[in-house]
Amino acid sequence: MTKPIIYYVDDEQEQLDIAAEVIDCETYDLKLFDNAGKALHDIIISEKKPSAIFSDQMMPGLDGISFLAAIKDIKDCKHTKLFIVTASDDKDTWKKLLQAGILFGFITKPYDPFVLQQEVKKGVDAFKLEQKILSDSKIIKAQKKDLELKNMSLNESNEALKMKHEELVQWVHPLIFSSIENNTSLPDFIPITGVTFDVIDGSKTSGQLIDSSSLHSYLTKLFTAEIIKYGGWQESQSGDSAFGHFHINEDFDAFEAALAAARAFRTQVINLNNTRDLDIKVGIGVHYIPRAKFDVNSAESENIHKKTIIRQKYFTTSSIEIDRLHRIESHAHVLMNREGINILMSDTFYDKLKSPPESAKSLGKVLLPGQKDKVGIYILPDFEAKLRKLDKSS
Repeated sequence: MTKPIIYYVDDEQEQLDIAAEVIDCETYDLKLFDNAGKALHDIIISEKKPSAIFSDQMMPGLDGISFLAAIKDIKDCKHTKLFIVTASDDKDTWKKLLQAGILFGFITKPYDPFVLQQEVKKGVDAFKLEQKILSDSKIIKAQKKDLELKNMSLNESNEALKMKHEELVQWVHPLIFSSIENNTSLPDFIPITGVTFDVIDGSKTSGQLIDSSSLHSYLTKLFTAEIIKYGGWQESQSGDSAFGHFHINEDFDAFEAALAAARAFRTQVINLNNTRDLDIKVGIGVHYIPRAKFDVNSAESENIHKKTIIRQKYFTTSSIEIDRLHRIESHAHVLMNREGINILMSDTFYDKLKSPPESAKSLGKVLLPGQKDKVGIYILPDFEAKLRKLDKSS
């Protein structure tokens, strides 16, 4: 272990001899100088700087205060403890220098050897403590910087995770997402309201493009936007039709939401016809499905190109009532003699509405294709269709 370095400077040899006897050379690396200039030069060129310096005040050349002031200007000696050893009884001056931080202590000659030993120990201990504080401070500073970098990296990771979370929410059905996040089982059956649309006489619009998209893709995009807007999920699409549903729960009026989405989609199609000078007709169906089977399926197979096992999961909601919904919508195709874009609702859906639209009219019980029992149907007519037709003709 390296010994603490102590400098003792005095122009009187007798004082140097006393210091050599009093200061324990086995504990300290004692350096004696009879000239302050030589001592200053030695300190400057030495790689290891002293823990404490004891200097006589009255010396030829540099006096003690001037010598110690020069030590203060050495960068690596800023924490070295400086002492004046003097025969002067001007204690007020030394106390002022103590208060100013120039001196760490002073010893009045003649002194008791024990006093010098105590001052040496006090100075070295204070120097060691400051060095430890500085070392710990550097460690803490480095750790703080490392922590800041890690926090920055963590924040970036959290931001990336948040973006992935938001992206995942857009792709995964809320029930599935909630099940994954909360580690809960998925329900076997869920109550839903279903909304569907289909292009009437789609063969006439086959191949038609809108903004570089097929007509069906464009309509599906409009449909999906309204389903999402009102809190639903666009589940599937096929041919010229698409289907979305709203999960019924106590915190959400899925009946009003489904009807609002259907009406908003109808408005979108009407606006599309008006702005693009088109004559697209769609049927829109809305139905209450109290028990839709929530099927989560998985498929696993070896990819012949990558030679790896590929696993995919997908879900469907199935029910004879979903089939009935599509047949309710298809009844709009039968009502071709009616103008405009009409919304057809089952009576079971209509009866659940808190505020049924006054313009809705009952079509009575209708026997739909493929159904054994008749279904009560309400129509929400497109009353402005005739006005639009007159405007175009004029």
